[in-house]
Amino acid sequence: MINAVSALALGMLVVYSDADDYKVLTGVLSAANVGGWLSWLIGSVKASRAVVAQWRRSASQATHPGFRLVGMLSVSAAVSWFGVLCLLAYGMLG
Repeated sequence: MINAVSALALGMLVVYSDADDYKVLTGVLSAANVGGWLSWLIGSVKASRAVVAQWRRSASQATHPGFRLVGMLSVSAAVSWFGVLCLLAYGMLG
């Protein structure tokens, strides 16, 4: 939630005002966005590891493949969000 709100606020700051005039606010929002992204990525990786470990322990290996798919999608979305952060940083520098 913090990640989404800080990204929205940072995007609005960059689009509707000059981010250079609000360097402290821009830095705080950027740090919150990166912190939210790291939290998301770490949580997704931990959840995926737990699902894979549970799948390996189960004798029948009958864990629904959808759980693994959701975990992989979450990790992929978290990694691709890094590209969005890079585009925001490029837009602020340009």
